[in-house]
Amino acid sequence: MTGELLTRLRRRFTVPLALLLGLNAVVFLAYSLPRMLQERSLAEQARALEADLARDKRALARLLEREAVVRANGQDLEAFYRDVLMDDAERVQVLKDLDSAASSTGNRSYAKSVVKGTAAHRLAVTMPVQGSYERLVAFLHAIERSPHFVTVDRISLREREASAELMVEVSAYFRGEREEPLEKDKRG
Repeated sequence: MTGELLTRLRRRFTVPLALLLGLNAVVFLAYSLPRMLQERSLAEQARALEADLARDKRALARLLEREAVVRANGQDLEAFYRDVLMDDAERVQVLKDLDSAASSTGNRSYAKSVVKGTAAHRLAVTMPVQGSYERLVAFLHAIERSPHFVTVDRISLREREASAELMVEVSAYFRGEREEPLEKDKRG
């Protein structure tokens, strides 16, 4: 009887058990599977957003460093204009100092120009300097130690019998008004 009872019970519960198993599969497919896939997708999106955030933080750090450098350069430029460059009115004194440093006089040429995009003017002086090698070196040292902002742009040396001649082009820079806007200012 137990064998027959078990067979009857199997027949009686097989259909409801199969229905319950089918309902469980439908609930899994309708609710659990989409939810699991959504959570996986959200986790992937979160990882992608974290990577984007880390990249953006690094980019921001680089931009902040660059901004600090640009600010420091701006301060250095202001200090250069304020402390190093002379007023345009001091041009005569610079020429006197160049004449006193030169060991000989000759034909000089002068050219004044605006340094494009800045508030500086350039006075280029081309002058011959004659003398012994030691006097020519002393002239270059005098320019190097000058209290004025003077650069040596070009030198050509010509030897003579007992001496030498330098053809020197120097530039002195002075404060002035900015006459040409910078490229970024032109764009607006």
